[in-house]
Amino acid sequence: MNSVYNILIRQVSAATASATPPSYDGSAERSWGQDVLKFGSRTGPGTGSTIGSVLVATINWTLGVAVVVVAIFLVNGAIQYITSAGNKDKAKEATTTIKNALIALIGILILGSLLTYLNSIIQ
Repeated sequence: MNSVYNILIRQVSAATASATPPSYDGSAERSWGQDVLKFGSRTGPGTGSTIGSVLVATINWTLGVAVVVVAIFLVNGAIQYITSAGNKDKAKEATTTIKNALIALIGILILGSLLTYLNSIIQ
């Protein structure tokens, strides 16, 4: 058993020693929302932020929180539906919750698309 362990350790060591690390291009530091909406001018020397970038970050953060809330409502509605146990009133309430959450999700997606489109016009 000990020799099998030593063989595995040598093989893993040889494989990791010959592997080349991935090149770093700085993409990990870029925020997802930076390329979605960009507008505005710098607010001060050396600040690195613009009024538009602050607005874009706020919009992206708010849309992200809204999607998480919708996901929670979808899961809640699904749990209500599963645990309704044949009770038609509870099942109807659960389907209403799911339907409303899906309508909210569609609204969020439309709003995000509209804001992206408006930003492309502003640029």
